[in-house]
Amino acid sequence: MKPIQKNGILLEGLTLFLGILFLAIFITNCLAYWKYINDDAYITFRYSRNLIEGRGPVYNVGEHVEGYTNFLWMILSAVLLVFINKDTIGIWTKLIGLITSLGSIWLIYLLSLKLLNYARKRGDTARPIALSFLGVLFLAMSPDLGCNSVNTLETSLFTFLIISGFYREMLTHLEARPARLNGLIFALAAITRPEGYLYFMLAILGRWWLKQWFWRRTLTDVILFVLVTAPVNIFRYSFYDGELLPNTYWAKLGGFCSGAEYIADFFLDNGYGILGVFLIIGLAGARMWRINAYFLLIILGVFVGILRTGGDWMPGKRLMVPVIPFIMLLMQEGVITLYSVLRKNPLLKILPFIMLFIAFIGMFRNGIGLAGKVQGDAVGYLNGHLRLAYWLKAQNLKPKDKIALMDIGLVGYVLTPQPILDITGLTDRYIAKSPGTFLNKYYDPAYVLNQNPAYVILVSSTKPKFTKGKVYIESHQLWSNMEQRIYEHPLFRKHYQFARFFNHYSPLSGYYLLVFKRRER
Repeated sequence: MKPIQKNGILLEGLTLFLGILFLAIFITNCLAYWKYINDDAYITFRYSRNLIEGRGPVYNVGEHVEGYTNFLWMILSAVLLVFINKDTIGIWTKLIGLITSLGSIWLIYLLSLKLLNYARKRGDTARPIALSFLGVLFLAMSPDLGCNSVNTLETSLFTFLIISGFYREMLTHLEARPARLNGLIFALAAITRPEGYLYFMLAILGRWWLKQWFWRRTLTDVILFVLVTAPVNIFRYSFYDGELLPNTYWAKLGGFCSGAEYIADFFLDNGYGILGVFLIIGLAGARMWRINAYFLLIILGVFVGILRTGGDWMPGKRLMVPVIPFIMLLMQEGVITLYSVLRKNPLLKILPFIMLFIAFIGMFRNGIGLAGKVQGDAVGYLNGHLRLAYWLKAQNLKPKDKIALMDIGLVGYVLTPQPILDITGLTDRYIAKSPGTFLNKYYDPAYVLNQNPAYVILVSSTKPKFTKGKVYIESHQLWSNMEQRIYEHPLFRKHYQFARFFNHYSPLSGYYLLVFKRRER
């Protein structure tokens, strides 16, 4: 065997080993979040369950409100529910999330390998192999990706579709291999989450930027995209009372926090601030500046969307997850660029590695904190929400008895098809379109109370006190302003009495589910 051939085989074996190692690291990462299930996932599962049980894709029977933003995930969950025990839907969707995220990791690994080969073909023979996969390593260790891969939401599937689409777009540029029918992949992403429309527009714009614009191919992709998304939108418009946007858009408009705060927290919490420095260096100094600017275009495009809609409350910054791979790739190019500039200086060339170590510590600390929080929440959902659901189920509820509460996911799924009144507005059009931001909509509490719910569940940050057999609850300790307004309303004081509470254990703060029963019931 010639030395060149032998070295080539060794190199291929090394890179394959690295790819498998990254997958193993990611699986280990996901285990820290495995027990956690996001409560909102069960909102979608209730829609899926009602669909297969003949009640249609609704949350409450007779109410045509689109309280989910993941049509394809809802359909896939419905298909799953046909074949599995309904109590195991969380496990099966976790497995789908893990598999699709492994697919995303593998595609980013392949893209890094192709970027290495592309750079060497362009004369960058000094490009270090050890640094050419740093982005994949950090992606595999990402707490946000790990958490969102197994929390039973659609984020992992959506990210895989987005990465698949852009991976094929990059092949057109790197290997002159046209990404035919790529509009179909982005269409599937668009019916998984509404942001898919934004990513498709960025992909089309990227073709012009990478000088891969071909009218026939682009027109074909646009037609494919429309052929898939149009029927879904027509169905949504006709079935959900002429609404062009999901009800969740109106409920969450303004976000749980501002978009700028959400993005800043993402970088500060994860040690990504250091990586952001590499991101800038990668854009400014790398030889493959056009490709790196393309990655930045995708990142900034998504940032604009988040700035418009605001951030959400969920652990793991799920809105950022689809762009984390592009942040890591651009960071990787920054490390390589900085190292190539400093490598001749024995002292300065270790600077990139010191910065990477600091970033790793930041990411590791955030991972420990995030894992602790979601593991606490996992226990809380079992001790609090699940126990509450089964307690309510044992109260001889009549078919028309409504339950009004904020955390409608797990409770609503267990009680299917019992009518649930979501006081946050995710599945209620009137509340969703009321003034205010998510979890703090300013609507008249009489709207809720005049519907005579059999039970109202409010959340308190402190344990209720009992004095002479009566419960004492400080209204300012209720979890949200809208709950406080309900609690203080005369109709509530007149018609509802405290029944019991359930403790949703949280290591960071108190979270008590207070159950109030209608006196006349």
